[in-house]
Amino acid sequence: MSYRLRSLLLTGVFGFVMPLFVIVGLFATLLTIGLLPFCQPASLSGTTAFINILQTFGNGDTLHGFLTIGVVGATVSILFDACNSLVLSKPIR
Repeated sequence: MSYRLRSLLLTGVFGFVMPLFVIVGLFATLLTIGLLPFCQPASLSGTTAFINILQTFGNGDTLHGFLTIGVVGATVSILFDACNSLVLSKPIR
């Protein structure tokens, strides 16, 4: 496997996984904050907003929204890596 193809594959995997880790981390933080009695309203409104955002991206389904954000992240990272590879392959004048 060539270096460029391997780089694109690795970039796509990281581009897919990292937004999902960020979403899960923020969601877990909101749920953990909700364990404190005086922070429960903020936690409830935050988790509700997160679920609404994911449902918006997933046409009403939270899981599809979650995966859509991951696929968009992978696509953008692959395009960025391909553009970077093209720019670096040209000689410097």
